[in-house]
Amino acid sequence: MKKSKLICVIILFVLSIFINKPVHTSGEMQITNPDVVRKFMIAIMTNDFSKEKSFLKHSIKVPEIRENTPISGYQSLPSPKKNKKVIIAHFNKEPIANDGPIERIAFIWELSIIKDKIAAIDVVYDGSNPFMNEPIKAFHKQFNKKLLVPSYFPFNVTHVEDYVTKSNFGWAYKNNKTQDILKINAHPYTRPNRLLSNLKNKEFKPFILSNGKESFSRKLPNGFQITFIHDSIIYTVDLKGENPTKIKLLQAVDSMFPK
Repeated sequence: MKKSKLICVIILFVLSIFINKPVHTSGEMQITNPDVVRKFMIAIMTNDFSKEKSFLKHSIKVPEIRENTPISGYQSLPSPKKNKKVIIAHFNKEPIANDGPIERIAFIWELSIIKDKIAAIDVVYDGSNPFMNEPIKAFHKQFNKKLLVPSYFPFNVTHVEDYVTKSNFGWAYKNNKTQDILKINAHPYTRPNRLLSNLKNKEFKPFILSNGKESFSRKLPNGFQITFIHDSIIYTVDLKGENPTKIKLLQAVDSMFPK
């Protein structure tokens, strides 16, 4: 199995006494005033393209956001790396299934800041084009199929880990403070009817997703699991943590299907 790789951010909770103090590197350079990040994100949210460019160093481009849903807000977080800031932006709340409005992550960017300019933007997660994650790219390259990924998470995500073997592709969204985890495994299957028959004869309970697709659920020692087949790919989605519910897991699974 390929060694698990950390690809996302570590959210650090900062004491209030540090919030208004300038941050310094271990060397001599002072990190930019955080007001630059705030103004840049306001320009992003208001589609002020000329203002966006004014905060970028020459030749730096803002990553494409491939969805028209408005961005309603963001979090600016410390990064363990020098001269970096992590931005987690959210789309406007929208209904998922029948459980009222939820808020999806639009993107997670890591900004490299030099003085009063943004020198680089690294895309950690793209909620409008989520096929960038390593297992999704590897699966598409090997089988020429796109994997489904969630756009709704029932907790605040602080880490994303992935792992790929010859035939199994998996990734997990985590909150390391609360120990919540949404884990997804996917692998191709050429005989889906036999699998469905096997699931029906085990401890899985059949039910229908909101889009009419047949699926199977079961209770785990500390969470819930849903298994379904889409495009001859078996998906197993686990939700574990402090207070997991089948409803929360169902919301995440429903968000995996294009609207």
